[in-house]
Amino acid sequence: MIRGDCVICLSYFQAKPEYQKALISELLKLIEPTRKEPGCLLYELLIDNEDPNFLIMSEKFVDEEALASHEKQPYVIAFVEGPMAEMCEKVSWNVAREIYPT
Repeated sequence: MIRGDCVICLSYFQAKPEYQKALISELLKLIEPTRKEPGCLLYELLIDNEDPNFLIMSEKFVDEEALASHEKQPYVIAFVEGPMAEMCEKVSWNVAREIYPT
């Protein structure tokens, strides 16, 4: 059974090698304010075991509206237009819903 209420977004950041530490620092700045947003259930930064320049932000929100609201936050927009554009070779993301056994 697919559970339709919660929404999960996995954002993938391939850092330019010279910006890896700076990108981590910038991504970490997003965690505290995002966790305080209404509807945020999980927001954590992960680093790939094999490629230290590959970072993953794991996000879980109560619904699509909460995720959409997150994407409109001034600190998210500032990150996307500044550090992300400058420090990443590639960025991608997937939005998904949880599957539970029936």
